[in-house]
Amino acid sequence: MADIFVSYSRKDKDFAHVLHDALENSQQKTWVDWKDILPTSEWWHEIERAIEGADTFIFVISPDSIVSEYCGKEIEHADRLNKRILPIVRRDVMGSEGDIHPALSRHQWIFFRESDDFDIAFQRLIEALAIDIAHIHAHTRLLVRAIEWNDKGRKDGFLLRGEDLQDGEIWLEKGAVKDPQPTELQGTYIKISREIEDASDRAAAILREAVEKAAVRTKIGSAILAGTILLAIGASVWATKLVKDASDDIKIADIRLKSLDAKEDFRGEQVFDALVKAVSAGQKLKDLDPTIWKKDKANTQMLVTANLSRFVYGVQEKNRFAHSSRVSSVAFSPDGKTIATRSGDNSVKLWALEGKELQSFKAVKNVVFSPDGKTIATSGDNTVKLWNLEGKELQSFKADSADEIAFSPDGKTIASSSWDSTVKLWNLEGKELQTFKAHSANVSSVAFSPDGKTIATGSLDRQGFCRCRNIRMKVLILGAGGQVGSALQALAPGRAMLTALDRTGLNLGDVDAIAPLIRQLEPSLIINAAGYTAVDKAESEPDLAQRINGEAPGTLARAAAEIGARFIHISTDFVFDGTGHMPYA
Repeated sequence: MADIFVSYSRKDKDFAHVLHDALENSQQKTWVDWKDILPTSEWWHEIERAIEGADTFIFVISPDSIVSEYCGKEIEHADRLNKRILPIVRRDVMGSEGDIHPALSRHQWIFFRESDDFDIAFQRLIEALAIDIAHIHAHTRLLVRAIEWNDKGRKDGFLLRGEDLQDGEIWLEKGAVKDPQPTELQGTYIKISREIEDASDRAAAILREAVEKAAVRTKIGSAILAGTILLAIGASVWATKLVKDASDDIKIADIRLKSLDAKEDFRGEQVFDALVKAVSAGQKLKDLDPTIWKKDKANTQMLVTANLSRFVYGVQEKNRFAHSSRVSSVAFSPDGKTIATRSGDNSVKLWALEGKELQSFKAVKNVVFSPDGKTIATSGDNTVKLWNLEGKELQSFKADSADEIAFSPDGKTIASSSWDSTVKLWNLEGKELQTFKAHSANVSSVAFSPDGKTIATGSLDRQGFCRCRNIRMKVLILGAGGQVGSALQALAPGRAMLTALDRTGLNLGDVDAIAPLIRQLEPSLIINAAGYTAVDKAESEPDLAQRINGEAPGTLARAAAEIGARFIHISTDFVFDGTGHMPYA
C-alpha cells in the first residue's frame, strides 16, 4: 500500500511527476496513475483499491481537474471513505467555484502555482502529512480490513481478534472527534468483531465446562467401575451411568455451541449461514434421546426452537453459490432453471437452482443469456464472446472498451456499452452494424425495449440520466439502378441504414439466391422496385419474365416473413394492378 494517492488532470502530468518525485525522495510512498489507457472496470477497481489503501488523498486543483469525470469519481470515492484529503492548487480556478467538490472546499488549500515557491509549499505539505499520523495509519489499516471483510461476504475469519480488536475499539472511540472520522463500515466491522469474539468466548466456556464435567464424571465412573466389579452389580451400573452422563453433556454443549454461533451470525446479517447452523443444531437435537435434552438445565431445546422460528421467517435466500472472488454479474436463463454468475476470478459459472455447479469457463466481465437460453454472451478485454452452455467458445470479436452487453429480443443483435461514450450494435458473427454517440461520459448500462426497436442507455454523466435511442432501420432497396430505385434512395431518411442493390447485387432471375441473401442482410424493410419491364422482349423470354415479375416477389415476401421484415413491392398495373382482393403470393 502507498502512503499517498495523487489525483490529477492529464494536462498537469508534468507537475504530477515533479510532485511524485519530491514525495518519494521524502520517504513518502506515492501512488499515481500514469497509464494513458481507456478506462475499464478492472482499471477503476485498481484505482479504488489504491485510494482505499492510501493514508492521504492529494487532489491537484486546476481548471481541468475540477471538471474531469474521473477526477470527480476519485474524490467522491475518497470522501465516501472519510480519507484525509489535502487539496493543492497548481492552476487557479476562475469562475468555476460551483464545480468544486464540497470535499475540497472543506479543507485548507496549499498553493503550488508557478508563481509560488515550490520548496516552501512542499514543506507545508510535508508538515500537513505528519499531523496525527498514527490515527491516519490506523484509519487506513482498519478500512482495508473492513472492505476485505465486506467483499468476502462478511465471513467471521476476516474479523478482528484479541489485541487487534481491543486496539480497534480504542481507535473507534477516540476517532469520533478526529479528522478523518471512522466510516460506518469501520464501525460495523469493529462492532460485529466484538459480538463474535464475545460469543466465541461464551461458547468456549460452555464447551470447556462440559468437557471438564465429563472428565470428572468419567474418572469417577471409571474408578468406581474398576473398583467395584467384584463387589456389586449396582455400583457398576451407577459408574457406567456417570460415564454416559458425561457423554450426554458434551452432546448438549455441542448443540448449544452451534445454536449460539447461529444466533451471532443472524445478528451479523449472515442470515443464510445462521439458518444452516440452526437446522444442523435442530437435527442433532432431534437425534438425541428425549431423556437427554429433557434433563438439560440450560434449556438448549428452547434456544434451538427459538432460533429456527426466527431464522426461517428472516431468511429470504433460497440458496448460495460460491466463487473465490466477489461476484460482479448474475443472469437467469430465460426458462428460469439456470443461473450464470461472473466473478472477479475471471470465471463464469453455470448453476442449477439447487446449487449444483453445471459448468465453468473463463470470461472477464459481464454475462447475459440469449433469449432462447442456448447461448451466453460475455464481455471484457475489449472483446465480446459467445459460448454454448457446455462452455465451448462459439464466437469472439473485438469490441473496444465493451462494458455492459444485451441481447435484442429476437436474439440476433448484441448491444455493447462502452467507456468511449458510445453504444455499438453487432450481429452474431461479430459484424458491427451501427455505432452511435450515446452520452458525454462512459456508458455504464444498455437495454433493449421488448419490441427491440429502442435502446435505453445509462451513463456516468454528471446528470446521471438515461437516454432512449431508436435503432436505425435497415432498409434494402432492390432495383437500385432504375428510375424508381434511384428516386427511393434520394428519399431515404438519413437515419436509415440503407443497402441498395441493382441486378449485379441480386439478380431476381436467380430465385434460389434471394432467400439466402435476405437472411444474411437481415433488413427491417425490403422495397422491391425491380421488374422485367421490356414488354416486347418478354414474349421471347417468358420464363425469365415470369421468374422476375411473378416468382421473385413471392419469394421475397416469404423471406421477409421468415425474418420478421416488412415488404413493399412496386409494380406497374401490367403485372399487379392492385385491384385484387386476395394475396398475390
